[in-house]
Amino acid sequence: MTREDVTNLLGVLQETYGKTFANPSGTVDAWLITLASYDARSIFKAARLYMESKTIKNFPSPADLIALITRAELVYPDEVPEPPKRFIESSRAIVTKLDGKTVDEYLDSLSEWIGLGCEPNDEALEEFYRNHPEARGILPYET
Repeated sequence: MTREDVTNLLGVLQETYGKTFANPSGTVDAWLITLASYDARSIFKAARLYMESKTIKNFPSPADLIALITRAELVYPDEVPEPPKRFIESSRAIVTKLDGKTVDEYLDSLSEWIGLGCEPNDEALEEFYRNHPEARGILPYET
């Protein structure tokens, strides 16, 4: 964090909690010593989480905000992470057990049957397998 970041943060907190500082410059210096090595966005997220807490009503310390960084990053993510490339490639792999179809092609071929594995009884499941023998054994609980 920069001195400007700390000044802005303290301004927001000061307005929120109605606190006044006897020595504003000294307060900024003290907070900067503690928070200089942290990312400003992470600290501001932690401050937001702190301010949104219904149980906390006191002006926070730098340590209070540092303690909330991990949780705040989970609560206020910047963007949804992309799945690992390995996962994307493996989901498009050819599945030999399914007659050389890709996973998507195989699932599309079953589109006329919506209730796979949700049949009301064993007879209905057996009838489905008679009509779709390629589907037998693909569910993890089947033998």
